[in-house]
Amino acid sequence: MCKKFTSLLIVTFIIINICAVSAFAETAPSVTIGTATGKTGDTVEIPVILSGNTGFSSLNIEIYYNSNALSLINVNKNNSVGGNVSSSQLLSKTPYMMSWNSATEVNTFNGTLATLSFEILTDVNEIYTVEVNSYKGRTGDYVDGQNVNFIIDESGSSRPIDLTYANGFIEVKNYVEKSLLIGPNGNVSVNGELDNGELYVSVYNKNKDMKDFKIYPLSNNLTINLDSYETGDIIKVAWIGEDLKPVCKTASVIVR
Repeated sequence: MCKKFTSLLIVTFIIINICAVSAFAETAPSVTIGTATGKTGDTVEIPVILSGNTGFSSLNIEIYYNSNALSLINVNKNNSVGGNVSSSQLLSKTPYMMSWNSATEVNTFNGTLATLSFEILTDVNEIYTVEVNSYKGRTGDYVDGQNVNFIIDESGSSRPIDLTYANGFIEVKNYVEKSLLIGPNGNVSVNGELDNGELYVSVYNKNKDMKDFKIYPLSNNLTINLDSYETGDIIKVAWIGEDLKPVCKTASVIVR
């Protein structure tokens, strides 16, 4: 009987702890950076989002990014956050600092803290990380949860808010998405860099039985003679790469 009771206590203890960990995971405060995609010369915006916040007195973060590829040209801070707001004096300062301090009050804001606007400088197609972390101070010795990112309780004591961080990124894509289009006269338009592959032309009758198949070199000047096929025939053109995989979505047309 004692063994059964002890086992029941152990199981109950485990369940309680699992629930406690789950509840903590759901409410753990986090600062998350958004994502964006653009090409050289574009200005893109990504949000800085606070979620799971149950209260803070001091919130201080730094934003890190590749200043050779990206230029921070504007920071639009959300006035709804409240508290005393400060940030780096120069947008070109890396890392860029932002802080919200509420003195003895508890700030329970959740949502977009600020929106960062970046100009894409690089012409290299790549994913560039925009990192967020706690503010390290001018001399780099601030401790997260002690010097910054804490809450002051009713007794005047401070405790860490156990803030977590999730990086974002900006993807630079300077190339044109590849695509195919068959015009009304049977002319095939190829959009995108003609780097490799061939055009596979398949013709099906009304019953979807294949009646013709041809392979053409990759070209913007291909024209299919629609007059050589019957009304209702379906013509499909696929761009197949050197790896024998489709480069883009297949284009099709019905002979009228």
